[in-house]
Amino acid sequence: MKIIRSLSVILISGLLLNTSFVASAQKKNVTIIETMNIPIVTEISQAYQQQLIKAFEPNEINVRVINAYGSYDKATNIIAEAINGPTTPDLLVSVATLATRALLDSRQLHSIPMQFMVVADPVNEGIVDKIGNKSEYQITGQPHVIPTKAKLDLIRQTIKGQYSASRPLKIALLSSDYPSSTSIKSELLSHVSAYPEIQFIEVNFSYYPGETGRIKMREQAYKAMVGVRGAIDVYLMPSGPLAYDPEFVTRLDTELSIPKLFSTELSGVEDGAIVGIFSKYSDIGLASANISFRILSGVNPREMAITAPTNFSIAVNLNTAIKHGFIVSSDVLALASTVFSGKQP
Repeated sequence: MKIIRSLSVILISGLLLNTSFVASAQKKNVTIIETMNIPIVTEISQAYQQQLIKAFEPNEINVRVINAYGSYDKATNIIAEAINGPTTPDLLVSVATLATRALLDSRQLHSIPMQFMVVADPVNEGIVDKIGNKSEYQITGQPHVIPTKAKLDLIRQTIKGQYSASRPLKIALLSSDYPSSTSIKSELLSHVSAYPEIQFIEVNFSYYPGETGRIKMREQAYKAMVGVRGAIDVYLMPSGPLAYDPEFVTRLDTELSIPKLFSTELSGVEDGAIVGIFSKYSDIGLASANISFRILSGVNPREMAITAPTNFSIAVNLNTAIKHGFIVSSDVLALASTVFSGKQP
């Protein structure tokens, strides 16, 4: 049995944590239910699988991955087939909010250990009453999102010297009724009063599953942005499928000249967001694999606290900033691990 080692770098303090776990030699079966086919889901899932498989010798683990394509009902059916199939999983893992809802709703039907990934708000989802506590159900995991205050602090630092309480930056808060989008939007709205230089203007559209649903969402969200075009400076999408849709970002920029202010993904900044703060997919995958390793070694998920991520990076897209007349503060540039500047291929 190989040993899996976790290296977590805390951005502020530089503290290094190094832990290792040893599992039994019995073959383990893991079923992964991905909510939908978008990069943040599939790439974190792949990073997790790579790290988990490294912890085992060949033929000691079997990993099955099924995508629900944005449908809660399909996720529910996948879980039912897994728990009633010929080989009972040793661990059920959900990736993103809809699949996690289906997984949590299945808890009365089985006693299989459960784990979530890529869930923005496990408190509002009813998984745990407070980050740092243990769930009363047989489930654990780690949310992937950056704390709300860290997001708003970064935005404040980015626009420092350009906007103030008397002339706030007007941000279209473009969100759907997708679960994580709703919860993150509520968090932003509940904290923004402490940031007088930032003004949110709510712009809403409906969530639709699947690829045809994504096309419908693009059109609906685009029309909503046309309606507020003259009243905003930039926009921010809290979460949901369109938050990771470069085609939509490009269209708003080129056709409406509305830049995306913020992203929680490095790829989102590369695709045009002015600034972003994020946890790397590889770090999320490694942290999640370590959690799974402990569960497969015999630790009950009820005994494992649900903790927030501690490893954050910052990226800046100077191309977008310069194009739209933003001057990114030197403080933010000094913190950025990645800066996109100059002509891009």
